[in-house]
Amino acid sequence: MKKFGFTILIFLALILNLQSSEKNVSNSGASQAKVSQYTSDTFDKIVNIANKEHWNTLPIGEIVAKVGTQFINTMYLGHTLEKEPERCVLDLEGLDCVTFFESSLDIARAIKLKEATIDEVIKQITFTRYRFGQLTDYTSRLHYTSDWFYDNMKKGVVEDITKMLGGTAINFNLYYMSEYYQRYNQLKNNPDFVKTIKSIEQDINYRTYYYIPSKQIQNIESLLQDGDIVGLMINTNGLDYSHTGLICKEKDGLARFMHASFVKHKVVLDTTISEYVSRNSSIVGVTFVRPLKPTK
Repeated sequence: MKKFGFTILIFLALILNLQSSEKNVSNSGASQAKVSQYTSDTFDKIVNIANKEHWNTLPIGEIVAKVGTQFINTMYLGHTLEKEPERCVLDLEGLDCVTFFESSLDIARAIKLKEATIDEVIKQITFTRYRFGQLTDYTSRLHYTSDWFYDNMKKGVVEDITKMLGGTAINFNLYYMSEYYQRYNQLKNNPDFVKTIKSIEQDINYRTYYYIPSKQIQNIESLLQDGDIVGLMINTNGLDYSHTGLICKEKDGLARFMHASFVKHKVVLDTTISEYVSRNSSIVGVTFVRPLKPTK
């Protein structure tokens, strides 16, 4: 009996220890979000640097780039958002190409607003990650990069500078998610979601987007700024963009591509965006959107 009681105490201690390694965060888009102790500590380190160096006085794009550089060498980790039921996820221990630029952007927005708390970052992520800023279910997430660009332009988070840079107009023909729904657990487990996704794809296909053809990127590179968000357009039917990242301007004016690299298994500050694109024959061009100063 004593042995049994001692075992129970150990079990309770383990549960309490696990609970203490996570922080509960209130979230208007979901009843509650949790972040790991690693994420909390990483965020605190970034905020401490931001406060010390007064990042909130800088243009939003510069803050985005500065936050992004804090993630260099963070491991590449995909599928961190695929939770059922859908909830807002913030995981700074591992990032993919989307969660890298998204986390950099939304932490920067919180810093600029002088509301640099985990709670505020979750609020910002919910606002940028989900259609109209509202988390309802899996289909409310902006899965296609083209849809993320469009929705966040409407919300005043970013502006599309591609047309201004001399971009070429394009209409996508998206169908990948609805056609290959069995590759997505939430679509496979919720057949009604497939119809919604197909409707979203059709809406995207009616819109006009702009891109800079690969061979012309070097001509506009000097016009890019810190924190510009990059969408690399792919020539695969049914899809729009294959990869995303951020521009990081060097002191010599070079516009380097900062991204979570699947090939290098980590976040890297890579070569210039024009050189990166020239090495990848599957990329037909690039769309650039620029972060705007947050108002809420």
